[in-house]
Amino acid sequence: MEDSRHHSESAERAVIGALMLKPEIVSWLDLEPGQFFNPRHRHIWAAAQELHAEGVDPDPITVVDRLSRKLQPDAVGGPSYLAELMGECITADNVEHYAAILRTKATTRRVLELSAETAHLVERGVEGDELLDAVQLSVSRIEPASRHEGVMSDELAVSSYKAILDDMREREAGGSVYVGVPTGLPGLDALICGTPLGILTLIGGLAGTGKSTLSINLANNAAERDYGVHIVSYEDRAETYGDRDLAREAGVPVQRIRARHLSSGEVQALAAAAERLRARRGWLLDFMPGASIAEVVRRVRSRRRENGTQLVMLDYIQCVPDPHPRMKRNDAIEENLRQLNDLAVQDDLAVVVFSQFNRKFEAREDKRPRMPDFRDSGSLEQKAKLMIGMYYPCAHEKDADPEQLDLLVLKNHQGEGNVTLSVSYKRALGQIS
Repeated sequence: MEDSRHHSESAERAVIGALMLKPEIVSWLDLEPGQFFNPRHRHIWAAAQELHAEGVDPDPITVVDRLSRKLQPDAVGGPSYLAELMGECITADNVEHYAAILRTKATTRRVLELSAETAHLVERGVEGDELLDAVQLSVSRIEPASRHEGVMSDELAVSSYKAILDDMREREAGGSVYVGVPTGLPGLDALICGTPLGILTLIGGLAGTGKSTLSINLANNAAERDYGVHIVSYEDRAETYGDRDLAREAGVPVQRIRARHLSSGEVQALAAAAERLRARRGWLLDFMPGASIAEVVRRVRSRRRENGTQLVMLDYIQCVPDPHPRMKRNDAIEENLRQLNDLAVQDDLAVVVFSQFNRKFEAREDKRPRMPDFRDSGSLEQKAKLMIGMYYPCAHEKDADPEQLDLLVLKNHQGEGNVTLSVSYKRALGQIS
């Protein structure tokens, strides 16, 4: 039998009674049907939401009529039950307080259910990181008992205006102003004002286009401006990043570094570059092949304070394992992106995810990227607010400049989209500017 401490029949009756007195509360009261414990109340609230969506006021007659089409006519007690609840409710003024009680009780019940599910997983032999990942995934799906406090529109406008003035004064004083994390690429920063905080950014390209090179350049440019960076790599090892980082900083071709065919001057340049990079702070690389997104999120959060992380980059999404073996691939990609998006929103981080392109676009005459060219594009398009495609003209066009790389801003929810920016790309040195 359900412990009465974990639900409140009186609060549920008060909410439904208030609904009958004041039908418009269904449009703004922060409640979902699943947060009611009593099945009758759950059905009533769901019917009220449906009616409101159709432009119909949910009163005792319309609610019962809607429910009678789905359930037995007396499944929720009929009009007499709703009239009874309405009679108990003297005023709807306290309905937000009652709704808060329901949310708290619902969260408590869900946590208790999760505890039982966890115990069952242990009995089945699930343990260690696998158990931790399963629990964290379940916890992330629990509806919070309370939301962040809202902000009145006048307060929001004043706060935004003050921030604008502060930034303008900073710029007038000779400083650089970015709303997000600066990319170090002037044209791109002018368009997106830095990699946005609190949203998911997606960057895609074919293999060999320079995705890893771009990630290193974005990381270095951010770190040089005192923005902490955390790179999570599923493919390239730390040694590979180290060689590319040294090549970029020293101006020595990475191929010569790997082959160890170096002149004395190049050795000296590498030594000076290594010394400069050694003094760098707020630049963290994790090589995590096979790690779940839940594990990545834990790692980012555990190192955030120490590293001062504001920019997270993951290379690349198609290498991330599915959360559950039986999940369809698109569903798995969507779930992984949902967790990364939650990380961006909840921790106010700029999260950049690199993606491969599918090969279908090669049949087109025009090889410039489009949104559908991203592999698993349906899930990716839905979650990402900023999407950038990488295009290396030299790979597709005769007589193209080998030092040109095009960045196509395909989707930009915070500004202008469908814009192509050309940047300098010194491929041998791993430099993009």
